[in-house]
Amino acid sequence: MSDPGVESQEQHLNTLAFQRSLTGMAFLSAEGTFVSLNPAFCSIMGYEREQLLGKHVDSIRHPADIESLYEAKPKVLDAIGLETSAPSADPKERRFVDRNGNTIWANVAVSVLRTSPGRQLYFIQVQAITEHKPLQTGAERSLAQMIDMLEHSTDGFFAVDSQSRFTYVNRSAEMFFGRSRAHLIGLSFTDVFPEAAAQAIAEHCSRILTDHRPNLLELY
Repeated sequence: MSDPGVESQEQHLNTLAFQRSLTGMAFLSAEGTFVSLNPAFCSIMGYEREQLLGKHVDSIRHPADIESLYEAKPKVLDAIGLETSAPSADPKERRFVDRNGNTIWANVAVSVLRTSPGRQLYFIQVQAITEHKPLQTGAERSLAQMIDMLEHSTDGFFAVDSQSRFTYVNRSAEMFFGRSRAHLIGLSFTDVFPEAAAQAIAEHCSRILTDHRPNLLELY
């Protein structure tokens, strides 16, 4: 029989290690939403803990990597780029976006934790490597410059995927919607706009994709 006192002490030490670790750590639900984060993880990503709790991991993923995440099953492991059959894996280099729109390169490792029969969590560990990761290609440099331009634009800008879900929101758009990008990423038009406006915008975007040319839509 286990000693309750020893178990309590172990739980305390585990919590202390989690909170004081210099490695970013977070627990994700099976659906991919944050359920717990340590200070180091929040510091690396540039967000307050409250801004990420309950949000999907997609909300801090790099815009160039977002589209494929919604096709992943299960979402969490495939989003990070790990084999779903492996309970753990060696760290992989992945990109995130911090609160100011800057690209964060990190080594990411994920482990599956089965907390009870039929229930599991994903434990993520991240180590920032941005300073050791220079822009390697012209495409990456151009993307970084474009994001920087959008982040400093006074015009609201957002990008969506084929399902009309937000994949990127710049600072001005955050101010327009009155919500943070962490809240908006992953939401659809119908979650943000009135029903009639959401339908009009979705149809407009569909026409743009079909015609392959920009177009203007005015809503009042």
